[in-house]
Amino acid sequence: MPAVPGDALRGKSPSTLDLAGSPRKGGAPTPDAAVADAAEQEERFAAACDGNLLLRHLSPAERSELFRKHAKWRSCVTGQPLIKQGAHAKHFFVVDSGEYDVYVKGRQQEAFEHRTRSRARGRAALGSLVHSYTAAAPSGRASAFRPSFGELSLLLGAERAATVVCRANGAVWTIGRLAFLRAVASTDHEELARLAAEQLRADEEWEKEKAARHQAESKAHDGGEGDGGGGGGGSPAPGSGDGDADLGDVELGDWERRTSS
Repeated sequence: MPAVPGDALRGKSPSTLDLAGSPRKGGAPTPDAAVADAAEQEERFAAACDGNLLLRHLSPAERSELFRKHAKWRSCVTGQPLIKQGAHAKHFFVVDSGEYDVYVKGRQQEAFEHRTRSRARGRAALGSLVHSYTAAAPSGRASAFRPSFGELSLLLGAERAATVVCRANGAVWTIGRLAFLRAVASTDHEELARLAAEQLRADEEWEKEKAARHQAESKAHDGGEGDGGGGGGGSPAPGSGDGDADLGDVELGDWERRTSS
C-alpha cells in the first residue's frame, strides 16, 4: 500500500482521503485521519521517535533526516497483515495508532500442514496469539509511549519469527532496513549498537563481493571468455528476497481480494 506523502495531502480534508491518501468516494471518514500537512507529519514522527526506545536517542536533525528520506506513514485496517512469519525482514515498524496482534506458529503446526497439505482457516492459521501492541494515548506534555516491532529480525539478520496483524484500525511508521540499522548503530546501548554495526558490515562486505563479481564478469565478457551471462551468482544480499511487501508480506490489494471472496 502506498505511503501518504505530505505534499500530496495539502488542501485536502482528511475525511475525504482513502487509505492511500487519495480522494475517497462519498467523503466517508477513514479509520485514522491522514496527516494533512508535511510539517505536522514531521512533528508527529518526531513524537513517535521520542516515545520509542530504539529511536529516542536520535537528535532533532537526525530525526528530521530520517523522516524526510526514509520514514513512511501508512494507515492499517483491521485484519490486515503487516509481517509474516518466515519472511525476509525489510522494515521496522513504529506504532502511531491502533492495535496489533502477534502470532507465532509452532513447528508442530507447520509440520502438520506440510504433511497433510492443508491449512487452518481464519486466525487459527496464524498460530498462537503471544502479544499485542497498542500506542499509549498522549498525556499532557509527556511523549506517549510508541511501541515498535520487527527489530529483532533486522538486528539478527534472521527471518521473521512471528506474524503481526492489525487488530484495530490505526497507522504505523515504517523505516527501511538499512536506515533503521544506521539509526540504531548510533545508540548508547552497546549490544544493540554492536548488532546493528555487524549487519551493516555484512551489507558492506556483500556489496564489495558483488562489485568484484561484476568486474570479473565484465572482464570475462570483454575478453570473450565464459558465457558472459552476467550477474546473479553468489549469495543473496542480507535481507533480500521476498519479504515485507510494502506494508507487509501480503499486499493490501491481495488481502482485500481474499477477504471479499
